[in-house]
Amino acid sequence: MMLRALVLVLCLTLFPAAALADAKAPTGIAGFDLGVNIKQYKGKVELAEADKEFFRPYLDVVPVNPLPGFRSGYLSYGLCKSKGEVLRIKLNYEDSSLEFYEKLLAALKKKYGDPAEWRGNAFGTLRTWKWSLTSEKGDDISLILMYYQGDDGAYTRGNSIRINAWSKIEAEEACYKEKDKTADAAPQDISSKPAPDFNWYLPN
Repeated sequence: MMLRALVLVLCLTLFPAAALADAKAPTGIAGFDLGVNIKQYKGKVELAEADKEFFRPYLDVVPVNPLPGFRSGYLSYGLCKSKGEVLRIKLNYEDSSLEFYEKLLAALKKKYGDPAEWRGNAFGTLRTWKWSLTSEKGDDISLILMYYQGDDGAYTRGNSIRINAWSKIEAEEACYKEKDKTADAAPQDISSKPAPDFNWYLPN
């Protein structure tokens, strides 16, 4: 019995990620949960400001009202198969320091094991870790922690976290394309003519 206990302790110490390989996928954060109808968050989100997600016309996105510890955020919900259901949560932490990011990263590793994917850059201005997890219902859930300090408007500055119900987001896309066959229509070919000269490729 003592030997088995010692082996278990050694495994947990030496292979913490393996021990957490079956960690329960997150379902929500700060009072918001995946799978809940967006109308249940009336008063917590700005429903009147709902708009389509960029490049994802099958999802609507709404900003959240101020939350303790967060400076901003949004929820995305389905418009087709899972109509009204929250499928993505993104929140931006009020603390934008690298020290806070490292504290969050350590806590998430302890809870969910080592992340599956790194998306940062070599300069350290963008640090992104992604966990790919499975919910109790078998849905693919991704958890993304990001830190950014730079001038590229494509990224949110400071610290942010995202939880995505990818299985359901993909189902939304399939549902949308099935209902709107024009969604997959080929775009007009605007590259059939050659560029006039190399300067065409460069900014003015």
